[in-house]
Amino acid sequence: MYGYKKRLKMSCIAGYWGDPAQLSSGTCVKLGLWGSSSPIKISSYATMHPWEDWAETWAHFLHLTDTLDTAEAAGTPTGFPLGNTQPTIDPTPFEGIAGATTEEASAFAEKTLRWCGVVVLANELSRSMGQPDIYPFSQSLPVLQKLFFIERVIHGNTGATS
Repeated sequence: MYGYKKRLKMSCIAGYWGDPAQLSSGTCVKLGLWGSSSPIKISSYATMHPWEDWAETWAHFLHLTDTLDTAEAAGTPTGFPLGNTQPTIDPTPFEGIAGATTEEASAFAEKTLRWCGVVVLANELSRSMGQPDIYPFSQSLPVLQKLFFIERVIHGNTGATS
């Protein structure tokens, strides 16, 4: 991950995750930010420090990608399995993130919907067996935007290389 941090302009990372130079882990603990609920953080652990949020977002992006790839390779339907209503995600808030086009934003929104369908199915199956949700997280728009930024970094389309 260091190579990615080195390639990116710090201002681009700080725009989504906060400025790591401005807030230490100890300060977060003292301020009571650790473990607090936040709609812009992917998990409670991500509230510890901007670099923790960055790392957690990467981990969740890998979960999203691997889960979806596995489900699709196994022939698992990736739409929403329950009910007749098919949700949608507006791709507009993803346009322009690290130079993303309308088509790239739409592709990410569609990928996210397919992944959500797999997660809903997996969680329902787990509940059917009396177990907790496999993926107990919900993603707000700011979190989805961070996930999309990570996808852009992976594909070398950051719009922020120096």
